[in-house]
Amino acid sequence: RCAGDLLMRKLGKDKVSIALQDRTVEAKCSEHGVSVAMGQAKIEQVTQDYTDVFIGNLHRVYFQNPQVCPERNVEIISDYDEHHAVIRIIERGTGETLACGSGACATAVAVWQKRGKATPLTIQMPGGDVIVSGSMEALFLQGDVCQVFSGSFEFLC
Repeated sequence: RCAGDLLMRKLGKDKVSIALQDRTVEAKCSEHGVSVAMGQAKIEQVTQDYTDVFIGNLHRVYFQNPQVCPERNVEIISDYDEHHAVIRIIERGTGETLACGSGACATAVAVWQKRGKATPLTIQMPGGDVIVSGSMEALFLQGDVCQVFSGSFEFLC
């Protein structure tokens, strides 16, 4: 969402396509900030304690606090129901972070798998809330975008 928002503002467009390593996603302005068509998610493994979800990168979604966090992206659900989930995020190589778009999507997929149906899910993260909707075959992520730091980079078109 953030990269899409930045590109849309820089290019003066209301939607952009972003090529990722394994897919191209489309970001566009929406009534709830920025919406991104995230593509497909795949469930890799399901256990009693966690669900592994691949969405361009692998996430392990825990439904309770793990004893040890493995060297991977981890989402820890502290509370959830049919429409809402509260998570903490631990990103591989970084540690605990405020938000993660693919992690929010992985969380929704894990909840959908556990509940047996896909319904729009608000994911509450320390950095803010997002809404994940769609299905495992076509995930949509939307939420507000706000600037939390500034820096510089070389923009190549």
